[in-house]
Amino acid sequence: MQLRKDYDRKTFIGVIQVLLVDDHVIVRQGLRAILENYSDVHVVAEAGDGRQAIEAVRTFRPHIVVMDINMPVMDGIEATACIKQEYPDTIVVGLSFHATKEFREAIIKAGAVGLLTKEAAVEQLYDSIVMAVSASFLSPAPSPDQTGSTTV
Repeated sequence: MQLRKDYDRKTFIGVIQVLLVDDHVIVRQGLRAILENYSDVHVVAEAGDGRQAIEAVRTFRPHIVVMDINMPVMDGIEATACIKQEYPDTIVVGLSFHATKEFREAIIKAGAVGLLTKEAAVEQLYDSIVMAVSASFLSPAPSPDQTGSTTV
């Protein structure tokens, strides 16, 4: 296994930069509080809707975006597709109260690595972030003709 050519070892070993996206401030605060317990994760920004998320990715270039699906202005599925088109190496983990099969399929099709329920996020968010980032850095970048998706 080798690191993807667009990242160096220093970045891989360093702190994981996270963008939290949810239209509920209290949810973002809760997720931030959970992630602040880990020295290898830093929340670089928060956004309240999909358009703000896209702007925050452009500004802060986080390694990973934790993206709510149901939001005003622009939903998380559309925002994920836009982010992945513009920044294909940015990892997106979907987040929803209702992690239905349809939502899971839609967010993965948009480019996310998977979907967590907000309830599960309390226990699984950190592990999901670390797994997604580790898989991204350790697996070779896919060639243009490869397809498939990874779920967390």
